[in-house]
Amino acid sequence: MLLKDLKSHEDWCIRKYTNAANQAQDPQLKQVFTDLANQERQHLNTLHQIERGEPVSTGQGGQSQSQYNFEMANLGQTSTNQKQQVQQANQQYKAETGQVGQTQPSNNPFTRSYQQQSQSTPVSPAAQPQAMKQSPGTASQTDVDLCFDLLNTEKYVSSTYNTAIFEFTDHSHRAALNHIQKEEQEHGEKIYNYLKSKGAYPVQ
Repeated sequence: MLLKDLKSHEDWCIRKYTNAANQAQDPQLKQVFTDLANQERQHLNTLHQIERGEPVSTGQGGQSQSQYNFEMANLGQTSTNQKQQVQQANQQYKAETGQVGQTQPSNNPFTRSYQQQSQSTPVSPAAQPQAMKQSPGTASQTDVDLCFDLLNTEKYVSSTYNTAIFEFTDHSHRAALNHIQKEEQEHGEKIYNYLKSKGAYPVQ
């Protein structure tokens, strides 16, 4: 049951990052979201391997530490083909899931829970960080909202891995899940660093 939940969470992360990449106004942020969507696909593939009972190396959870360090060091750089990469990632995901372009209600329990939580606990303007009020030259409100939404998603998903790890007996599977959880936290750090670079997140 926990593995099924993890798979559905990763599927929802792919959807959210793909949609966010299409909606983001900053090309730099589009690239960040596209990269994270691809890493979530790697996570989902790893979970499928675990489901089949196959041994998994920790390196299969997603990106390597050296790759992560390189991306963090070059967060401010953008490529000329970002829009094309976003479109390709979106088309690839739709092809993999059989989607034809329209948004349909999801049976994903995480989706329902997250939507219900969002509807029942609206965030008032006063509760948002003061630094989110943009001035010329900073991130758009759309991009800031996308980032905070995905930060909350990463917090939720990371916490589910923290619980699920204890329910697996195979050492390679536990190590792979731990590796994925670490990467989910790094995803949150990338989003935080983007917000911080735009003056849209209060520094602690």
